Formats: sequence, structure tokens, C-alpha cells
Amino acid sequence: MNTVLAAIHAEANKSAKIILRGWLYFSDTITITRSVVIEGTGMSDPYPHLGGPGDRVAPGTWLGFPQNKTAFRIKGGGDREPEGYTSSAWFTSFRDLTISCKDPGTSSGYGVHATAPIYMHNVIVGKFGGANVFLDGTKSLTGNPGGSVFTNCLFWFGKSEGILLSGIDATVCLIQGCFAIGNNFGFRDMNGRNAFVACHGEGNTTKNYLFEGDGNNSTLHGCYSEDVDRATLTAWNDVFGGTINSGPHFDIICGVMRGKPLTYENRRGATVISTKVGEDYKPDTPHMIFGEMVVNRPSPPAPSPFYPSDSLRWRFLGPSNPWITLDSWGTGLEVLRLPTLDLKLRRSAPYFPNGIYLGKQPPAGQPPKQVVFQAGPSPEPAVPSPSNLPQIYEIGDTIWKSDPSPGGIWAQRCVAAGTLRDIQPVTMPTGTVSTPGTLVVSSPSYLAVGQRISVAGLDGGATKKITDISISDKKVTYEPANGTVAAGAAITFVAPKFETLYAANGPSVTTGMNLAITTDQRFVTVTAAQCLISLPKSPSDGETHEIKGSGDFTVTIAGNGANIDGAANYTQSTHRSNTRVRFNSATGEWEIR
Repeated sequence: MNTVLAAIHAEANKSAKIILRGWLYFSDTITITRSVVIEGTGMSDPYPHLGGPGDRVAPGTWLGFPQNKTAFRIKGGGDREPEGYTSSAWFTSFRDLTISCKDPGTSSGYGVHATAPIYMHNVIVGKFGGANVFLDGTKSLTGNPGGSVFTNCLFWFGKSEGILLSGIDATVCLIQGCFAIGNNFGFRDMNGRNAFVACHGEGNTTKNYLFEGDGNNSTLHGCYSEDVDRATLTAWNDVFGGTINSGPHFDIICGVMRGKPLTYENRRGATVISTKVGEDYKPDTPHMIFGEMVVNRPSPPAPSPFYPSDSLRWRFLGPSNPWITLDSWGTGLEVLRLPTLDLKLRRSAPYFPNGIYLGKQPPAGQPPKQVVFQAGPSPEPAVPSPSNLPQIYEIGDTIWKSDPSPGGIWAQRCVAAGTLRDIQPVTMPTGTVSTPGTLVVSSPSYLAVGQRISVAGLDGGATKKITDISISDKKVTYEPANGTVAAGAAITFVAPKFETLYAANGPSVTTGMNLAITTDQRFVTVTAAQCLISLPKSPSDGETHEIKGSGDFTVTIAGNGANIDGAANYTQSTHRSNTRVRFNSATGEWEIR
């Protein structure tokens, strides 16, 4: 063989084909430094050793090697030859033969060790101490095996890997229709960006498939693992069809997308934007996530190059609650819900659990000034699921009543910002001021940016706005950044204040006797003297009523628990007067308007 290779070298840069037939035994490593085609007359049963027939059909060409030796060393470019030119065995091909070791021994001798791209078609490589095939893309050796192609090959009973792809340059390789059987590791990919098509892993001691490395994004198409627990993939691997394990990959089963969704990434800047489409079943929730838009920011140090800062996820809540939701996963808030047919709504329209925000682009460096319009029976004390945090209201936020009644309030508008909660938490957070503007708290789990809090002893209990939260360090940054506080001071929420935006017009009422009017009875006409008209007992802020006498008499109006301009009752000063009263929740009185 060395004589043949020397003759090929003598032809300078011309390539050649070596055709081998029969069972041949070599005493040492064969080093290839020129592109050659080594072709046999058939590969079949890999079992034969020296002098022994196979159980099926003996291979037409069987190349045997002693233990503790590498069979073929395929060298990449960069090594100077005695003739003065640079060696390169790029695109060396093996066809229709078997390469086997007499005994793997105790060393890591490889079957084929390549630092150049190689092609294998209908080849069996087996029983070596090291990897049966090793594509070496490390920078320690000159060369680059990227772009190698393996078709219809069997990597058989190796003491280590069936096929090993290692190093930054062992990429863009195609392994198709290949088997890895009886090795320690079957298919082992340590870097990524390779494709495995219709490959079969079976009976490998540790793993049939092992994909390693940060960002290993090699793909598997229609591959099979005899034992699904013996396949380990990374979160970046994509799997289409086949039977691999139930790890964080993407695959198609009977036309249904399962596992990790299809992912598109935009890496044009330091921040990575990715979009995922497909089903994503989470073990801790019955909901189905079928689409996601993720923002990933750099996160030193290694090994995790990025971390998700926030994402928008499309979720199906389930047959018992048939909404499709768009969630902000980082904040735990729902952006909107879309109804499905199972809800049988009068009109199919989106529902905004946290309201519709109106605003415009603010000046540079300033946050947007937004007003939220939200529907509900009254201001909600907590954000809807999944976060359930205390609800924050800013000045101008408007809550339209979803169950209006005649004469009742149609909407309420926030006139003083605050954080609403129906009751204070059972376990109240406590805190101390480490530096002006920063509280060290005991339990910040339900505190959030934008909430208004009051701390006993801090600036006389003045309202503070949370501007930042650190769960790990349990620190709350607030403004205004003044004051000090004693240890263990209780932190409470400061409630917002609302005014009635306007109330619905109610029916006109005519009476000739004493009458306690209701909230919806806005316009009252009195037809007889000596009638006492009592106002509603529990009025809302801004509630108005008009009372008029229809004859030559005056009408007396009773506050019914609340004063009317400082007095319990008010009597009209002239006949046929119309008295308009409005309730002011700030003073707790009816005002004559």
C-alpha cells in the first residue's frame, strides 16, 4: 500500500483510484496525504477476522488492522511534502468495503481519523479502540473535515464512538442512511451544524445519540433510536419525524408538530430576536403554547451566551376555558384573549384583560404617557391571571362598567394614582432603608414596578412609587428617594382614588307623598306640599339628583345620613324651585349645585 501511495505522490497533484479485492491485513496506519478513491468489491458481514468467514456473506473487500493502531489517517492541508508541495487529502473517498480491527485493545486508535473532508459510501467501520470514524475539526491540527458525507455506512462495535464529530470545523457534514450499533456512543456530535438523515442507533452502551455543546443546532430527519432514553439532544437541535427521545426538540408525528417549535433567529445585534412556531407542551401546566416571540439578551459569563428577558406567547387555555391568549411571559400579564367557537359569544371580538392603552410616542428618553381603558363591574383589585399582582392605576385610567344599570354609574376615572388590593396580604413585607431610595424587604414576591406603597416611619408615611425590583437581592428601589425608616417597618399599598365619569340618565318620577328616592331616580317632581324627599343612603362620587316642586309650596330634602351643604336637611327657599344636588366623596356631603 505504501508503494502504491508513493506512486500516487510521484504524480504530483493528480488523484488516483485504488481498487482492493479480498481480505487484506495491514500492519500499521495508512496515511493519506493526496485525494484518492479507495474502492472495494463489496461490504457485507463485519464479523470476519483473519481466516474466518462471516455469518452472512463475507465482504468482497475486508481491510484488517492490529490493535492499538489507527487504520487510516486522512490529512488536511498545510503539511509540506519532500517534493516541495503542500499535502491535502481533501475529498478522499471510501466505497464498498469493510474496515475492521482485529481487537480494539486498550488504546484509542481510530478506524478513520480525518482532518479533511471525506466521503464514505457502503462502508463498514468497526471494532476500534477509539472512535470508528473521527472527524477532527479542532484547531490543534491543520485541516478542516467540514462538508464530509457518509451514505449507507455501518459503525460497528467500537469501544468508544461509532462516529465522532468534534471541533469547530467538524460542521456542515451529512450522515444519511447510516447505522451505529454496539458502540459505547453511537452518533456523537460535539459542536453542531450537521445533518443526520434516516440514521439508526441501536444497542450502544451509553447513548445511541449524544449531541453536546452550547448552541449545538444539528438536525435529525427521520432518525431512530432503539431506546428513546439513550438519545440526548440539546435545546437547539431540531428533529423531524423518526423516534428519538422526548427532549426539548422539534419533530413531526403523524403531521402534528410536537416538542420544541420551529425557530427563526435574528442575530444582527447584541440582542437576539427569535420566533417559534409549533406546539410546546410544558410539564407544569395543562395549557398548550403554540407560538412565541422571544427577546434574548447577552448574559456573561459563559456557558450560557443569552438569557430570555421577555417573550410573548400564544396559549390555548383548554376545552374547559376555550380562550386563546397572548401573554407577556416576563411580566406574567395577559395582553389579550381571543374567543373560540366553544364560547358561543354574541360577537367574536378580542378581550383585553388589562385594558386598551392609548398614548403616543414620547420625547426621547421619557416613558410613554398612557391611559388605559378597561371594562369591569368596578376597578379590579388584582391583575387577571396568570400573575394576580395588585392592580396599578394611574391618573386618567378609566373603568367602564361591564354591567351598567339604569341611572347607575357608567364609568369611573382615576384621579389619584395608587395600587388597589381588596385586602392587604396576610404576610406583609417589611423593610429597612439601606440607602435613600432603596428598601431591603423581607418578601417582594407580589411587589412590582409602578406600585404605590407607604412605609411606616418613612417620610411620615408618604406615598412612594416602586421603580425597580430585585427578587434575588430582595431590594425595592422607589421614588422620591428620601428618608430613613426603622427596622421592620410595615409596607402597605396606597389605594387609588376615582371619580364618576358620568352617570346614566334615569327615569322621571312624580310623587305626592314622602319618598326615599333610588340612585336611578335622577329627576323628581313633587305634586303636594309637606312631602319629604330623602336622598339615596349610599351614594357614589358624582351622583346627582334634581328635585322640583310643581305648585305654590316648598320641598324639603333629607340627606339620609349625609349632610347637604353642612345641614342634615335642606328646604327650598321659593315656590316651584328646582334643586340640583351632587355627592362629593372627598367631603362626604351633598352639594347644592
